[in-house]
Amino acid sequence: MTQQQQGQNQQGSKQQEQQNKQGQQQQGGQQKQQQQRK
Repeated sequence: MTQQQQGQNQQGSKQQEQQNKQGQQQQGGQQKQQQQRK
């Protein structure tokens, strides 16, 4: 769960904060969001 998150979140911890805010529901769509935030 967090492995993928951290791996792509290396670019910025802002993404981590947002994902934490929305909760773990990002499990499936976290990749999408991260790419958009880039």
